[in-house]
Amino acid sequence: MSKLNLIISHPDFNEVKAELLVAIKFYKPLSILLIGSYSRGDYWRGDVYTSDIEFYIIVDKNNHSENKPFFKYCDVSIIKKNKLKYLPKNLINFESKEMGITVYGDDLRYLIPTVTINNIDQGIVDEIILFRFLEISHAIIGDKDVDFVITKNLNYLMAWSLIKDGGLIPGF
Repeated sequence: MSKLNLIISHPDFNEVKAELLVAIKFYKPLSILLIGSYSRGDYWRGDVYTSDIEFYIIVDKNNHSENKPFFKYCDVSIIKKNKLKYLPKNLINFESKEMGITVYGDDLRYLIPTVTINNIDQGIVDEIILFRFLEISHAIIGDKDVDFVITKNLNYLMAWSLIKDGGLIPGF
């Protein structure tokens, strides 16, 4: 049995760990992969955590029980091992393969499709760019930290716009 290896910092760390232990007991995963902003290290600003915690829980077979666990602190996607190679060729899976952190079980990132500038789903890139502009506009008319939201999203937009120019880098 593998050991849960959490190397993250979060104000609700004990709850995150408890939810992952429930996931291990319920799904009996082959691997749990930390993805998204926590794997990139851009989840905080000062002492404020600005992101959710996302995981791929990789299983051998699905558990079809009616009583699936509820996760309040973790955003989880359950993926069968034999389906990893069919994941979309998008930025999320590019980042997951390049920067994902195995926190339980085997490192199965090698099974995630390789995403390159030549095979990335351009439509999803365009959607993300539009979403980031929407987040900026909400910050301007709302009560969020406008400077932070604009700076963060402009950095994302610049990195994603590199794709249009033939550049694909992890850690946007």
